[in-house]
Amino acid sequence: MKKYKALMISLIFIILFNVFFITMLICYKDIIVLPTNFSLTNVTKEYYFWYLDRPRINNESVIIGITSVVKLIFSLTFLLDFFYIISNKKYMNVIGKKNVIISIIIAFVIYCLSFILIKYKAEHYRLFMDLISTELLSLVVLNLVLTFKKEYKYSIEMK
Repeated sequence: MKKYKALMISLIFIILFNVFFITMLICYKDIIVLPTNFSLTNVTKEYYFWYLDRPRINNESVIIGITSVVKLIFSLTFLLDFFYIISNKKYMNVIGKKNVIISIIIAFVIYCLSFILIKYKAEHYRLFMDLISTELLSLVVLNLVLTFKKEYKYSIEMK
């Protein structure tokens, strides 16, 4: 596995993002934001005025700005990792197309369920909810990397 440095770098990025996601989930769960996707929640005129007049959390705008930049960087990184893995023949021969398709389907179903729960059950759209898509993408890449590691190790032991 040492000669596959790209996968090890992917693991490091996955760990870093998950630490960031858990930090946002635990420490900054009270930060309410307006959704970037307005089909997620119904933003009425009254809610918008309430949002503007609500009490602010210290450094809220800085935290929201950092979160949006981190989300963009990690989303692009995970997309590049994903496309690198599926475009590389030596990885795909070990992982298999079936595992890739199953990972994508499971992530899509979880995203749809979280979309429905946020739309119909969440009172407010919180900052960590904006990171769900990136979290799911990181889990797909993690699944592919770990599948490669397991299958590669198994294929070496069989030789």
